[in-house]
Amino acid sequence: MSCVMSPTSRAETNFIIDIDDNNLTVKTLRELQSLKVKVILHYNTKNGSHVVTEPFNPNLLKTKYPELGIAKDGLLLLSY
Repeated sequence: MSCVMSPTSRAETNFIIDIDDNNLTVKTLRELQSLKVKVILHYNTKNGSHVVTEPFNPNLLKTKYPELGIAKDGLLLLSY
């Protein structure tokens, strides 16, 4: 299990956007669509949702929604 959590085990780099406000989820998804950012996965969490995307310039999104958490180096197992 520890091998899977190693950064060297990743096949590619993606971003994880942490949204803690359900009202912000729809706005964020629309903004990503307008920026032509490919959404790989979207799922609900206890406090909001997570959106996994291909890499993009996070400043384009953070200027409109500074409360979003964008992880560029988070590890997430999407498939095996």
